Parts: sequence; structure tokens; C-alpha cells
Amino acid sequence: VLTPTPMILQLVRIVRNRDLVDYIPQLVQNVKKLFNEIKNDLSVMSAKTFSMPVVSESLM
Repeated sequence: VLTPTPMILQLVRIVRNRDLVDYIPQLVQNVKKLFNEIKNDLSVMSAKTFSMPVVSESLM
């Protein structure tokens, strides 16, 4: 017998409560936030790698 992970149990509970409609937008927001943070990290890294004027010009 497979023991489901807590996350799966939580999802099942959410589905049972029919809160999934409320849960999906929150999930989307979290993913978007994560991508933005990654994008910011990348732009900071590239700003350190290249000269600042070039980076600021390309960001405009």
C-alpha cells in the first residue's frame, strides 16, 4: 500500500472541500512570484558580469 505524501493528502482535502477554485489562483501567483525572483536574480548577475550602462540600456 502506497502512503500518500502530506502534500497529496492536502490536495485531496482541498479538492474535497471544493476550495480548488480558490487554490489555483494562489498557486499561479506563487509560480509567477518565483519566476520574477529568478528573473531578478539573473538580471542582478548579468549586471555584475557586464558593465552597468549596457545592462541599463538593454532593460529600458
